[in-house]
Amino acid sequence: MTQNASHIDIILGPTASGKSAFAIDMARKHANESGHDALIINADAMQCYDCLRVLTAQPDADETAQVPHALYGFFPPENNLTVIEWRDMATAKIQDCFKHNIKPILVGGTGFYIKALTEGFSPLPEIDPSFREQAYAYLEQIGPDDFHAALTRRDPESAARIPAGDTHRMIRAWEVFDATQKPLSAWQKEPLSGPPDTDWSFGFHAILPEKEAHLEKINSRLSVMLEAGALNEVEDLADRIDAGTVPDDALVIKAHGFRPLRAYLREEITLEDAFAQTAIETRQYAKRQKTWIRTQVPPDKLTIHTP
Repeated sequence: MTQNASHIDIILGPTASGKSAFAIDMARKHANESGHDALIINADAMQCYDCLRVLTAQPDADETAQVPHALYGFFPPENNLTVIEWRDMATAKIQDCFKHNIKPILVGGTGFYIKALTEGFSPLPEIDPSFREQAYAYLEQIGPDDFHAALTRRDPESAARIPAGDTHRMIRAWEVFDATQKPLSAWQKEPLSGPPDTDWSFGFHAILPEKEAHLEKINSRLSVMLEAGALNEVEDLADRIDAGTVPDDALVIKAHGFRPLRAYLREEITLEDAFAQTAIETRQYAKRQKTWIRTQVPPDKLTIHTP
């Protein structure tokens, strides 16, 4: 595909595949060949938060010194960043890039973010926060299993996709129905709002390492992170949750490794068990990311790279 002035490269791949290094190489090559800068824009939900920087593998000082990066480590954990908020910020960054002849390169593993930017999303209206507060109060009153059963009666299609342990998604489906009297599953079938700019074109690059090499990197990654201070990050965030300044269902606690390492700090499991659980979480997530790439990215726009 011939690239136009509004072309955006998107670097995809499972966690620990080398996306960041690939993006930096692409940006430096572009600068050498064109004489113009590039900007790497984050499209990974966990890397947006300003805590767990090491555990979520955010770019370090050396990487950000080589190429400018944006939308990393800027959002507080006490709030949940929505896909609409991320898309609006990413859109502004991309528009600024094109205005100043800078190449935008998106990097990330959150498929929902990528879909929202490239294809749009359902036109769900803004929901007043009071509906979420009411939903949480009801869940605490009856418990997650009964809440899931009640959600099944309201929105069986959404409930079938959401396990009873996924509090955040259950609450979301509940508050949408309360606020709009229309199931979330019905909203999701509405025509998409479309990408922010119909003149933009997208090229997708999937970094797919060989299976054994990838598994080895996943298994060794946590040791490197611990040496870089990941355990201190986990302890700090856990303290903030225990103190009530960060909600105990904050999205950021889904970062791989947080819950096992928190359990280790509480002396509930051994460090070896925390390693093992983190490796399992990461492998399962990587598998889902690979499936998303195979099923959701247009094949004619996808280039596969094997490092």
